[in-house]
Amino acid sequence: MLPFEPSLSNPERYQDSQNKRFYRHGSQYKVVSLIGKGKRVLDVGCATGYVDQILRSRDCYVVGIESDEKAATIASKHCDQVLNLDIEEVDTLPLPTSNFDVIVCADVLEHFRRPDLVLSMLRKYLRKEGELIAVIPNIAYLPARLRILAGRFDYEDLGHFDRTHLRFFTLRTARELITRCGFVVTATDYIGPASILPLFPTWTAMRILIVAKPN
Repeated sequence: MLPFEPSLSNPERYQDSQNKRFYRHGSQYKVVSLIGKGKRVLDVGCATGYVDQILRSRDCYVVGIESDEKAATIASKHCDQVLNLDIEEVDTLPLPTSNFDVIVCADVLEHFRRPDLVLSMLRKYLRKEGELIAVIPNIAYLPARLRILAGRFDYEDLGHFDRTHLRFFTLRTARELITRCGFVVTATDYIGPASILPLFPTWTAMRILIVAKPN
């Protein structure tokens, strides 16, 4: 297998992710809890819609964006609407502006060539008092640091060394990305050991969860 060729299809990758992350300290549980009930949600990189299915059971109206055709077909069963498109290839979305209470970018920004341009475009679809919820892997997580220190950067199907990741972030640079795209960070949370004991999160956060409002 070539080093940049995934060994799993996207739906398979997403299913494995779902199984690992929906628990009390997992990213998906935290995102659903933050959104609450009865919200209009735009889920960027909605995968197969497993989180959106839960949101709809909580009376949310959910629009998903997914570039993988097979995953988007599955997600269409769980979302009110799914846009099967590459968000980096469009300047606008076929959606009303100032329309959503929440925009979710969970484990997706690191897959974009220009996540800054994506976030800047998305901001106009958020209501004035709406919220952006972003989940971003922390490349400075201690196990990742140790692998790099040992001279290892072996690409994998999932995790910090996912072969489909194009950008890498630390706690500082993740917050900078959000603020430089016209948002104000209102809360920061963590996935991984830092979620249980938030000491030295730059080392102990597996993922960074950022909540922000449009500036």
